[in-house]
Amino acid sequence: HKRLTISSNDEIGELSASFNQMITRLGRAIDEQERMCRLAATGELAATLAHEIKNPLNAIGGAAAYIGKNYEGTLIQEFIKIITDEVKRINHLTLTLLNFAKPIQPVFKPTDINKLVSETLFLLKKEAHEHNIEIAVKLAETPPMASCDPHQIKQILINLLINAFDAVDQNGRVIVKTLQEVDLIRIEVKDNGQGIPPEIAREIFNPFFTTKTRGTGLGLAISKKIAREHGGDLIFESAPGAGSTFTLLL
Repeated sequence: HKRLTISSNDEIGELSASFNQMITRLGRAIDEQERMCRLAATGELAATLAHEIKNPLNAIGGAAAYIGKNYEGTLIQEFIKIITDEVKRINHLTLTLLNFAKPIQPVFKPTDINKLVSETLFLLKKEAHEHNIEIAVKLAETPPMASCDPHQIKQILINLLINAFDAVDQNGRVIVKTLQEVDLIRIEVKDNGQGIPPEIAREIFNPFFTTKTRGTGLGLAISKKIAREHGGDLIFESAPGAGSTFTLLL
């Protein structure tokens, strides 16, 4: 953590500046290593919990179905519906845990990123309309082509868009943009929400971290994992009161 004071513009000054840059890169590498260790440990725990939960959950669901078919009564049927709905919800959570824990193996194929973005926006068009959220789309003039797993990339985009919807108030605005650079494709999702406070910005890619009332806190962790498996990354910029921009790099 020790940094050098640069007091000259000669070779010693250049060496001092290089040393400080090395310390910065080393710090980032250590932070990333610690994050990966936490992810690995969380993945093992998630897989264990998911398997332990699944068997009794199936038994509860089966028992509820049996009671629902063989006993009548408004109150019984009401309770059966509650049990069935909650079993489905927990089962969805266990599947999410297993998806997080198991290795992600993308199936690569040439993909038109503009078309993929348009398909994803169509899926969420109704939700945006219900919340009076305006979606602006700025697609690259020449459709960027990437070798990727379109289903996994679509999963990332859905996560980013739902997060953006949650971040804005009624009559909010979300901008989705694709850009083709020399050897890089950028997919940006920008919202005009309140932004991410600096004190939690370091935590948002950690599993199970969430500030929302819905969701598991795994969306961004899984999305970053998928991006890394594609040789890319998921980054963000945010400032309180100025919204957030999440960028998927391929």
